Amino acid sequence: MQGWDGIGRACSTPAPAANDPSWDVDLRARTAEAVAGVDAPGGTPITRIGQTAYFGPVLTSVPDVDESVRLWHALNSLETIPGFASIATHRRDTLHTGR
Repeated sequence: MQGWDGIGRACSTPAPAANDPSWDVDLRARTAEAVAGVDAPGGTPITRIGQTAYFGPVLTSVPDVDESVRLWHALNSLETIPGFASIATHRRDTLHTGR
């Protein structure tokens, strides 16, 4: 099972909290709040910028640090356009899990 190191890098073992049920109630509540903010059927991932939540981005691989920063700035730029609601395309690649 692949996990995350806390700053967005993949690691070979999940964080200890992944198997700790004491986090479940809080995680479910936060997920429900995020999903409700999207105002459409869907699931995760959800990105909240300011008071607006969006489904996505959906990525087929983990971006490196520079790509992650560019993606974050792009999402923030879209948020500044009052009429922006959604952007989508088909997946151009298969999912890469690093295995």
